Amino acid sequence: MSRPATHTGPAPVRETALTGEEVRKFWRDGFLRPGRLVSPDRVDILRRRLEEIREGHGSPSKAIVVDHLKIYERGESRDEPKPAIPLLTGLTSTESCFREVTFDRRLVFWISQLLGTPDLAFLLDQAIIKLPHVSGDFYWHQDWPAWPIAPSEVISCWVALEDVVLENGAMEMAVGTHALGRFLPRNASTGLPVEGQAVRDLEAAGMKTMPDPADLGLRVEPIELRAGEVSLHHGLTWHRSGPNETETTRHAFILRYADGSVEYIGKSFSALGFEDMTKLGMRIDETDLFPSVKVTSDIRDEPRVGAGLTIASVDA
Repeated sequence: MSRPATHTGPAPVRETALTGEEVRKFWRDGFLRPGRLVSPDRVDILRRRLEEIREGHGSPSKAIVVDHLKIYERGESRDEPKPAIPLLTGLTSTESCFREVTFDRRLVFWISQLLGTPDLAFLLDQAIIKLPHVSGDFYWHQDWPAWPIAPSEVISCWVALEDVVLENGAMEMAVGTHALGRFLPRNASTGLPVEGQAVRDLEAAGMKTMPDPADLGLRVEPIELRAGEVSLHHGLTWHRSGPNETETTRHAFILRYADGSVEYIGKSFSALGFEDMTKLGMRIDETDLFPSVKVTSDIRDEPRVGAGLTIASVDA
């Protein structure tokens, strides 16, 4: 099995801001691996809590939604999915150990640096659990269709809770694809286009289907991480992941942030459940749907987090 990174033990938790070169690399490639955010002890706490919730122990809050993504093997009939991937959301609103990660002063400072603004909005958390020899592919896709905002200035943070390699389902990124713009929404768990009149309207307006990166000769980079390390990627970056072919479960905690000044447009192209037509045209950090996050100019300062609900049911 291949191993991420070049060090042999856990790297120290990073306390520093991104460098100018790292910011430039993010905007060149569409993703970045800034290092370790979460200590080994905290990783253990998060992983154990996910398993308690998944197994129905520990009296989880009703705000947590446990769903299962239907996953299909390549070339397989879409009528017969493989066993599903457990997915949890709403953890930030209900679990203090996860909330500490979501609003970690270093993480939101990095996001602020990349987006070039101290005014952020937190969109959603998800925990995805890939069980041994069960969970299949997530196909090439972009994240932008999930969010009812314009423009699509969203950054996702992927927190590894085990060492992550290709064999247990590490993500792969198509380098530089965020610069190619938006493509038609695609269901990541089936690889099929999202249906509906809104998508047909996009197609009629000239939006194209995402090709395979290999067909364009694009470089694809595996995002292998040590437990506690994070990756950051833009909402337009093409990415995928494969099945967990190992003997152990793979846990990941995923967070999405946006420039707080972008416009709320009322409806996304996914089934994430965000739709409030009374707030059309508002800055998303001024709605009560997504918590605002005010970041200072010093990475040592805690951010100011506003109110907002980020609870949604996922039906993929």
